[in-house]
Amino acid sequence: MFKKCVLAIVIALALTVPVARADDVSPAVSFQLTPANVGTDYPLSLGWEFSTNTNVAVSALGFYVDPQYGLTQGHAVGIYDASGNLLVSTTVSSSDPLVGWFAYHPVATTVLPAGGTYVIAAETGADPLTWNPDGFTVSPNINWISDKWVYSDSLVFPTESDYATWGTNGWYGPNFLDPVPTNAVPEPATMTLFLLGGGLLSAVRRRKQR
Repeated sequence: MFKKCVLAIVIALALTVPVARADDVSPAVSFQLTPANVGTDYPLSLGWEFSTNTNVAVSALGFYVDPQYGLTQGHAVGIYDASGNLLVSTTVSSSDPLVGWFAYHPVATTVLPAGGTYVIAAETGADPLTWNPDGFTVSPNINWISDKWVYSDSLVFPTESDYATWGTNGWYGPNFLDPVPTNAVPEPATMTLFLLGGGLLSAVRRRKQR
């Protein structure tokens, strides 16, 4: 009976340890108000540069969905390191679920280490984009640096920027789901749980030996 009580306590403690959940994710950048519709007449590989304040585990890549026209084609989206190496990519389509103004397609979890600089880009195709949207906010896990673009009909590393000239918060374009930091599951708490459980089970063994 005593042993069952010990196991019940360990299980109860395990349930109280906070872990990262699917609903902890949020867009890396967000708009609070309806963005203006902006069409494109030429193909671009377009996105934005950012740095990370903590380890960020990217779980999905997204593309802007115009509220009036939707998506008419798939869009390749990828994240590059500062040297132009492609770290993760996928294609976002009209069948992917919406979060805010973006449709997202899941990818294998890709960790962007803290302190690094990265570029997210997308093949724009013919679908409308939004420019300098109202109510623009950025996840506290990253720092937005500047817009990035290059003329291209495929996904490539964008090297141009208009930020120094216009000082706006860019064209969108691509986005990614930014979960809680990858160290969000508190290892010290987990270790404490195991140590406590081990101590209680040792007490059970000592009790039986008496």
